[in-house]
Amino acid sequence: MADSTVSSCPCSYGIAMVTEFFYPRCGGVEIHVMSICRELIKRGHHVIVITRYEGTCLGTRVFDNGLRAYYLPLENMTMGTIYPYFYCWMPAFRHILLRERIRIVHYHQCTSVMFHTSIREAEVLGIHTVYTDHSLMDSNSMAGVAINEVLRCYSCCMNAFICVSRADRDNFCQRQRFASPPDNLHVIPNAVDSDRFRRDYRLHPLVTRVRKAFCSASSITVVVLSRLVYRKGVCLLETVMNRTLASFPMVNFLVGGTGDEQERIQRLADRWNRQCGARRVLVMGEIAHEEVAPFLSCGDIYLSCSLTESFNITVLEAFVSGCVIVSTNVGGVPELLPASKGFFVSPTEEGLFRGIRAAIGDVQNNPVSHPRALSPEDEEILRVYDWGEVTSRLLRVYKEVMKQPAVGWREELRAFWKLGLGAFLLLSLDYLLVCLLNLF
Repeated sequence: MADSTVSSCPCSYGIAMVTEFFYPRCGGVEIHVMSICRELIKRGHHVIVITRYEGTCLGTRVFDNGLRAYYLPLENMTMGTIYPYFYCWMPAFRHILLRERIRIVHYHQCTSVMFHTSIREAEVLGIHTVYTDHSLMDSNSMAGVAINEVLRCYSCCMNAFICVSRADRDNFCQRQRFASPPDNLHVIPNAVDSDRFRRDYRLHPLVTRVRKAFCSASSITVVVLSRLVYRKGVCLLETVMNRTLASFPMVNFLVGGTGDEQERIQRLADRWNRQCGARRVLVMGEIAHEEVAPFLSCGDIYLSCSLTESFNITVLEAFVSGCVIVSTNVGGVPELLPASKGFFVSPTEEGLFRGIRAAIGDVQNNPVSHPRALSPEDEEILRVYDWGEVTSRLLRVYKEVMKQPAVGWREELRAFWKLGLGAFLLLSLDYLLVCLLNLF
């Protein structure tokens, strides 16, 4: 394969997105990375993705839009992150960066082990670095404390930080122990491809399948699409589903997503379907990225029970699709939409049930139609969440970053020293080993 070259445009950048969270996995970070890459390529920038292999995706893959992704043979440890291989994959990483003439490495997600184990290599090569934080992290649990300390150690020389909401920014500053937000910390929200969620999917195979599963055409469908894990509020979801199904015979639930709590929801579905002698709950498992829009178009009400959320992109997608929104008002969720555009409630069983009950009344009075007819106010809201606008703001960050000098060894050691003696010794040794590896 011939060497890649950066666009001849004088203002173009060679950019590498580095994260475990990428296609074919489906989630907020994955959608964010793919969408940003697509927009950057449209503007003439040279963009690659370096990630771990997933399923049959191994080696180099070139997408239709010209994006090249390197799926490295790094094993999944837990929740999508790799084992801490440290220096084992640095030669491959260095080779890719040099071969692709990368000038900016953009990392995503604080739990990314690829981020923590490769950041020093990028800095030793004199490449500028940017980090986007996508999740609120608890500072009171052992796991949260450990992740936050690792993030502090490996982001101490980062050129720029990006948070996806103001709530995320405040949480990030607390975790990083910043007295106030530094000048290189920016808030840039996620976005939504609204055109994809405003199409007519009535004849789509997935919609047809759901329609056949729920026999009554006059029923109201509550749709849930999230990872079925504790922090997404599966415990609340279970209790609210039980209460809603018992109180409203005309309401069905359509659930998409996977996770370690999926069996809990599946048992609930089996029990209610058997008890009613008809399908009341349909659990569909993982929903492919290209089927998210048709899936949401099956619902009248979208329900989110998250206990913590920096930015819930699915709430926006469901809103564009036409669903009535019922969501917990945690983290950055209240920033997404005006209060009049949904029912944003406390993360409690009673709060969610009241929201569901109000949404059911809303649907009965004003039946939902897909695709949604957006008002001028809705259009104004969505202009903020346009991938083109988000990418323009990101490019302004890149421009600022490229004005900064590359981080040298003196700056690295000074940053390590500020973290304490123990961190200074460990990080200095790590930096020295990376420098030695680059001699070979």
